[in-house]
Amino acid sequence: MGGMAAPITSPRGAWTSLYGLSLILLLCLAATLPYPERTRPVNSVLLGALCGFAWACALRAFMAAVVGAGSEVHWLNTFGFILLPGTLTGALLGYADRLRRHGREPKRILALAPLLFAAVLFSNPLDMPSLLEDGVGGGALGVPTLGILGGYAVSGTGTRRRIAAGLVFLAGLAVWFGTATAVGGPSFALTTPHGLWATTLYDTLLITLALGVSLALMTRRISSRREQPAQGRPTAQAGPSPGRPGRVGRADRVGRADRVGRAEP
Repeated sequence: MGGMAAPITSPRGAWTSLYGLSLILLLCLAATLPYPERTRPVNSVLLGALCGFAWACALRAFMAAVVGAGSEVHWLNTFGFILLPGTLTGALLGYADRLRRHGREPKRILALAPLLFAAVLFSNPLDMPSLLEDGVGGGALGVPTLGILGGYAVSGTGTRRRIAAGLVFLAGLAVWFGTATAVGGPSFALTTPHGLWATTLYDTLLITLALGVSLALMTRRISSRREQPAQGRPTAQAGPSPGRPGRVGRADRVGRADRVGRAEP
């Protein structure tokens, strides 16, 4: 069963339904961006978890497209080893972003969150070599590694290590152009609509993962609002006593006359 349609009580139907729901929720949250941050209903951790879930659903869609009509969806393999790691990865990267927004530097170990996808290697611990042969294990290690390298490359500038990481990441994007038809068949050729869609999806998944990882690796902190000086607020200045504008209060007149009297010889 290679199509997307299925009863909602089945693994495939639940996956596709939740996939569509997550995209709708993200679209609704994106509509709140023009409003002040304090009025937005979701914090960075929950938003990261939602983004991670949608990202993992898109990854599962790409995997289904590669396999074709023989693609099968199972509760444990899809939800336990793809969607759950994606959700946790997004939540951890969202937590890193939350720390930065509060003026704290996140732990760099959070950048390794995508390696949670390697948990699929333990789906069949007695026959791990078979997972590496069919591409599942290789993808579970290769995609997170490329995302981490890409995030490291864009999180700063000026070092040779970042440049090297960026080149490896770009090579990971470019390698698909030469192997698409070998992996997915003639329908994955870039000259076909299906192949162009698959290539765009693959590259977009890697780029968004790299941008998410960069949140845990950026060294520049985002100062919190409490630390930022107030701008545009009038400061208290000495002036006339409360009363009508332009008039001096009685207490000011008495004090001034007293000072003048003391100054006279």
